[in-house]
Amino acid sequence: MTGIINVAIIGAGAAGLGAARELLSRKSKFVFTIYEGTSQVGGTWYYSKKVGKDEFGNPLHTSMYANLKTNLPKQAMAFPGYPFKDSMPSFLRHFDVQNYLADLSNDYKITEHIKFNTRVEEVKVVENNEGKDLWKVTTYDYNIKDRKTETFDAVIVCNGHYFVPNKPGLKGMENFKGKVLHSHNYRVPEDYKDENVVILGARSSGTDIAVDLSATAKQIYISNRGKKLQSTLPEKVEEKPMISQLREDSVVFDDGSEVSCDTFIFSTGYKYQFPFLNSTNLIKSKERVTPLYKHLIHIEHPTLSFIGLCYLICPFPMFHYQAAYAVGVLDGRVKLPSKEEMLADEHQDLDERLMEGMQENHAHWMGLRQWGYNDELADGCGAERLSYLVKQAYELATERKRIDLVNYKNDVFVYSKEKNCYVLKE
Repeated sequence: MTGIINVAIIGAGAAGLGAARELLSRKSKFVFTIYEGTSQVGGTWYYSKKVGKDEFGNPLHTSMYANLKTNLPKQAMAFPGYPFKDSMPSFLRHFDVQNYLADLSNDYKITEHIKFNTRVEEVKVVENNEGKDLWKVTTYDYNIKDRKTETFDAVIVCNGHYFVPNKPGLKGMENFKGKVLHSHNYRVPEDYKDENVVILGARSSGTDIAVDLSATAKQIYISNRGKKLQSTLPEKVEEKPMISQLREDSVVFDDGSEVSCDTFIFSTGYKYQFPFLNSTNLIKSKERVTPLYKHLIHIEHPTLSFIGLCYLICPFPMFHYQAAYAVGVLDGRVKLPSKEEMLADEHQDLDERLMEGMQENHAHWMGLRQWGYNDELADGCGAERLSYLVKQAYELATERKRIDLVNYKNDVFVYSKEKNCYVLKE
């Protein structure tokens, strides 16, 4: 693109702030507006006791609960070049992260570019007289009750993917008389005092909530379809196999065992949703977001990008590299392959996952893939690669979590000059 490029960013969570920081680093080439549906930055990190809908009737984006601590240390979480404060603990409370994001927004003068309490209702692509894509973005400002449509050269989607809970169907659920919720709506353990709680899902949120509940609940059962947990669990927490069916006041597992159940919690992840694209055919799949090059750039319309779709990652560092690459595409520093080559790359990425036994809905799952992916984006846009210390801190925390779910968040990470890596404080 030539001339000043006008960009719309959807969402002022961590991904949106990362995109804005990158645009501001090249302010001679870009102007931008961030549309944020709430009254503050932070996205999912802004804790609220409320569940369900916000004051405007929109889904609450926060998945925070009162006692939540991060499952990664701050040494693996920060945006490159903007570390967390030394005074903060290694494993942060949700308000520590929220404050960090608010500070970032203010320190980089991002906040002045944000239109708060403004919902993006629709995004449509049109062609200008030269056959190039333009974007019509329709928004509704709740502050002044005004709807308007504006035109942009590019759109960066950063609306998050932790606000539409995934609840798989279970035999007998219609007969169950107890409470049912998704981990998205879990807030405080006191609400489940002396209850028998069954949690479906044994990844981070499921195990973290089980540990949190162990202080108040009578008994907690975690239904795990994956490998058996290797960590010692709290006395009140028991690991169980997959669920066979629910009855009025109990849950039956695949091994034939049956337990009394007062509350059933789905800890089964989330669905991708882009309500502002519902009137278009830009996204062609519900299982995964496609067609995207490198999980990021829309192949048919490369001035549309999506930051933050990947999971099982160090999120803020990845957002940084995705933003750098997407902005590089817009200002011409990144030369994309042909459309056919990008589609082939996307298909190859999925095929590799399927050959490893994954399902299509794992298309954006990263894990160990994230390090090579970050380096590829960095090299592609001329950015400095991520420090190896981030990976090392991530791996140390992952191993500690594997063997000690109950206590690993009390660990203190310190840098050892002698070993040139992070170690646990004695």
